[in-house]
This record gives sequence, structure tokens and C-alpha cells, in this order.
Amino acid sequence: MSATIHADSRTRAQAFWQEWQAAEARLAAQSPQILVEEGNELLRKHLDDVVLELEGDADKATLIFSANGIVAGFPHVQALVDTATPERYAVSAFRQRLPRESMDRFGFRMNGLELNAADVKVLPGTADFRIDLVLAFTVPFAEEQREQAQHMAFIMLDHILGEWDFAVKIAAVDFADAVPANAIALSDLPAVVDTLWRDELAHSGLYPPPEDECEFEMAQCEESEQQDALIFTRNRSAASVLGRADMGWCIIIDTELDSQEDVDAARELEDAFFQRMAIGQQGVGVLSVVNLSRGVRSVYAYCGDAAWGEAQAQTSVAEFGQINSHVRTDYDPTWGWYRF
Repeated sequence: MSATIHADSRTRAQAFWQEWQAAEARLAAQSPQILVEEGNELLRKHLDDVVLELEGDADKATLIFSANGIVAGFPHVQALVDTATPERYAVSAFRQRLPRESMDRFGFRMNGLELNAADVKVLPGTADFRIDLVLAFTVPFAEEQREQAQHMAFIMLDHILGEWDFAVKIAAVDFADAVPANAIALSDLPAVVDTLWRDELAHSGLYPPPEDECEFEMAQCEESEQQDALIFTRNRSAASVLGRADMGWCIIIDTELDSQEDVDAARELEDAFFQRMAIGQQGVGVLSVVNLSRGVRSVYAYCGDAAWGEAQAQTSVAEFGQINSHVRTDYDPTWGWYRF
């Protein structure tokens, strides 16, 4: 998803809010159910991968925009919140976690099958900068019911952990036939996930220290039929902000290397680009990859504003016009490029 697409989603979000403003007084006089139904009809005209929900009392209600956990829709949710102009409602991005006191009692029915939070145990673990979960049911289900029960468990996780955390911080969810040793109740999972994320994975949410204090690691992959020869340098300190909603856009500069002069200039371009991205802690440089097989050096940085980040990249490329460089933009809140 490019910065141009991001700008288009903001334009469509603004168009939604213009129509909402014209209809808000009438909708506010309706029942919550009708408000949500008509609000979603209006929303589908502009951003059809986002849904509107309503939470709270009539005099303190909040409009919640959700992408149903589908990451591709997350920029549209954020565009709606960033451009919000309602007069009677607060606005929130993504489904939030249930209150702790409600988690143990949480449950629902779907197609005749009932599942409660107490019917599920979970064993969390860490891998590849994120968290894996193993789930097991404490009640028996017929074989033909297991797939639906597993689907319902995913919905339950969305409410227990919150939409953002489930989509961004959880890497894999597997189901075990028997309850694993040391498995915990679903209601205990949010606190455990927060602790693992902060303490074991070192994703503190704090901006990394200045460059001279950063931790770097370098590795090399040998060339094979399936793999180019790569040398990559990763800024380990940058992992502290992995998972932050304002660091979801990856800005990439690819530079062709035809001579030693190109190699030297590409390194200087990286320094200039990363320095610009660090202005006001709006972005962070995280990775450089030299593809020895193809003669390309790629550098990666993350930020919260795609257009701003792309502008920093284009300015850096223009500063080093003697080398052939190109800019790419990708929405990547899980930092897949960084974790490869």
C-alpha cells in the first residue's frame, strides 16, 4: 500500500465524515441499532472494508471503527479516526479489550454452538519478535464442531486482546488436542501478553537511544537456488517501537550498485535518510540489506505518516542523484521486513 493509496483513504474518510455531519442529528435520534445499521450503509459507500460499532451510553457513546482484524484495512480505520468530525460522539480506532472483570463471563453462541471464555485455555510463547499461542478446549466438541469452535475462539481472542494487539502482536495460533502444561485462562492472557511483549521481547514502546548507543547485528546469507546472497544489518534497538500504531508504515529505498563509488554513496544516502526519519522521533531507521546477487542495497525505516516518510526518502534520493535509487512504501504494522 503506497502513500498515494494512503492519501486516497484519507480523502474517502473525509467524504464519509461530510455525509455523517449532515445526518448525525437524525441518526442520534434513532435507536443504537438503527444508528449502527445506517452508519454502516453510509460507511460502505466510502470505505467498504471498515465497520462501525457503537459503545457506551447515549450521552457518552463512542463510535468504534474496526477492520475486523484484517490488517489491510487498518490504514482506513486510522484515516477515519484522524479525520473525524462528529459533534455528539467520541471516536476510537479498533475494537478494544474487554474490561478485566468481564473476561471470565465472556461467551456467545453461533449457529447453535456455545463457547465461553472458561472453555478455553491458552499457552503463550515468544518467537520471531512476536507471540505465539497454543489453545485447547476444556470441553468436548464433536469432530464436525471443532472447526466452528476454533473460529469462535479466534473471535474471542479479538475481544480478549483487542483488535490491534491480536492482529499485530500475535504471530501464530495453534490448537492442541489436550490442554498444555502451564496453560492459563483466557482472562489472564492480556496481562501475560503485555509482560512478554515488554520484558521478554523488549518492545517497550520507547523510542530507541541515539545512534551511538544503538545495538546492531550483522548477518550473511549464502547464495543458493532459492536464496540470493545477502548481507543485512539490523538495528536491534529499533525493536523497542515494534507494534506501535504510529510506526506502521515502512519506507524503503533501493539503490543499484554498479561500482565502489555507488556503494559509498549508498551508505551516505542511508545515513541521510535515517537522520531525516529520526526528526522529532517521527520515524526510525531499522535495516539495510545488500543483495550481492543482484547488486542492490535496500534500506528500511518505519513511521506513522506515509506521505511524510516518503517525502524524506525522496529528498534523500535527490541529494544523492549520482546513484540510481527508487522509493517504495508498504503498510507493515507487524514489521515483516524487519523480522525477515
